[in-house]
Amino acid sequence: MKLHHAIIQAILAPFGLWKGNLKLGSHKVTSLCGLLGAAVLSGGCIVTALPYHGQKGEPYSLLNHFVSEMGYVGVSKLADVFNGCLIVGGLILAVFMFGLGRHFRTRWGYAAAALGVVSGISGSFAGCIPMNYLVPHLTAAYGFFFGGLITVGLFSFIIGGDKGNKLPQWLVIPGLFACASFGAFLALPVITGKNYIAIFFSPRFVRPDIWVIAVLEWLVFLATMAWIVLVSACLGARRSNQTERGEVADSLPASRF
Repeated sequence: MKLHHAIIQAILAPFGLWKGNLKLGSHKVTSLCGLLGAAVLSGGCIVTALPYHGQKGEPYSLLNHFVSEMGYVGVSKLADVFNGCLIVGGLILAVFMFGLGRHFRTRWGYAAAALGVVSGISGSFAGCIPMNYLVPHLTAAYGFFFGGLITVGLFSFIIGGDKGNKLPQWLVIPGLFACASFGAFLALPVITGKNYIAIFFSPRFVRPDIWVIAVLEWLVFLATMAWIVLVSACLGARRSNQTERGEVADSLPASRF
């Protein structure tokens, strides 16, 4: 078995979704990995957020908590669950990005695939290194944020300019929205001149009811997951339609001309 087949088998087999005849980069695997990766990450967030109570006993809120706080060991009750989902989900999405880039079979597609793999692996490292270890965690997290911004933007550019219409061009809209979310989140500290991490760890920190930086980070997550799910669904539906048309064509009697 080749190394990349062993990797994809190791990722999908625990979910009972591995079939030996599926190839890494095939449309079925790509679509499956996109949906599965988004489900693992989203499910991990939901399961972890529900029993969460912060250092002051507050419940988790998307309006004023960072995503990484769910993986804060010693504070988050199910930190290990969240971090595990981040590790697994990031690896699955790395496979999705690889397959999506191969779907276009262009230099830009392969470039987007490479960046997407780096972004997915960076997300996994953010799970391996929780925010208890702040500097390496932020390094991995910002690898995901910057990598995700460029990856989604590049794929949106490819989809919009693809004359072969391999994917619906309306997918550019959610892609651009995700890019705008990435950009707003990354730009806010520069615009305001505030170090939000230092503010968060300050002994005098009082969590506001609505914290813009936390809201923007969640917007990045939700917009990115939505883009991945939409791309995966369109890719899977398109391949299914092509297969059905092929089966219908095969069932028709051959023309004598």
